[in-house]
Amino acid sequence: MSDVRPPVSTALMLLSNAFDADPRVYSEARALVEAGHRVVIVAWDRDRKCPAREAIDGIEVVRVFPRSTHGRGVGQALVMPRVLASMVAAGLGVRFDSVQAHDFDTLPAAYVLSRLKRKPLLYDSHEDYAGMLHGNIPARLESLIRHVEAWFVRRTDVVLTVGETLRQEFVRRGARQCVVVGNWKNLSEFRLPREVRAAVRAELGIPSDALVIGFIANLGRERYIAELLEAVHCRPSVHLIIGGNGPMAELACAAAQEFPNIHYLGFVPPRQVSRFTAATDVSYYAFDTSAPTPPTALPISCSRRLRQAARC
Repeated sequence: MSDVRPPVSTALMLLSNAFDADPRVYSEARALVEAGHRVVIVAWDRDRKCPAREAIDGIEVVRVFPRSTHGRGVGQALVMPRVLASMVAAGLGVRFDSVQAHDFDTLPAAYVLSRLKRKPLLYDSHEDYAGMLHGNIPARLESLIRHVEAWFVRRTDVVLTVGETLRQEFVRRGARQCVVVGNWKNLSEFRLPREVRAAVRAELGIPSDALVIGFIANLGRERYIAELLEAVHCRPSVHLIIGGNGPMAELACAAAQEFPNIHYLGFVPPRQVSRFTAATDVSYYAFDTSAPTPPTALPISCSRRLRQAARC
């Protein structure tokens, strides 16, 4: 007699990256898998660098491959019809009980799938999507995205977002139900034995008594990565453990090759983050407060502190 139990339900998720560097999506999918659900992610691999099908910690990943590049701005709109059509085609091959769009760019495909299969539609807004594009696209296009997003939001069963500020905004725009699912970490995962700290430092060649700064996240230009690298490399007694992908990853890699007190890890799988964090003394966080993301994606009290710090 088999001990394998059928899943409680199947959740289909649509994602506009290859699911190789998205800790929020991973955390949500893993929570569902651990609760007994099946999770299938249809992910867009624009770089065509990952397998077409893959299982990651119990999460089923199906990838679509319309070729493009990151950061294309308005030009990306020319590719998106093919991407969305590919997602719908892949989604129709899955027997699902709910469909979830991760960010606005996958929402049209999720809406079509939810209507075709008559299943609940969830929209996970990771950030103020139109605001994130502010300055990189024409103002009229930014306004159009906000209006289109609002139209979909009013037809979505549940909206998930990262903080109270965005939650209130979606309610104002007609969301039936909006819930905050913050990018919080499970503290129990970070309570590791002291031996882990010593082992990681030994692997990286970091003295046991050194002051170690840690930053594992998206290495975007707005994170002041260049300034962090500059501050650390001229202080040989201070070490930096830095990990992640993004526009500044190449600079971090080059700095690590040149300076022995900078240790670049590349992309760190979500389950390994706590291990490297255990080896650090200080967690670094910085953000360009002229960008719209900090005051919407962080708790209100934290975003206020960021703005106050920026004025100091």
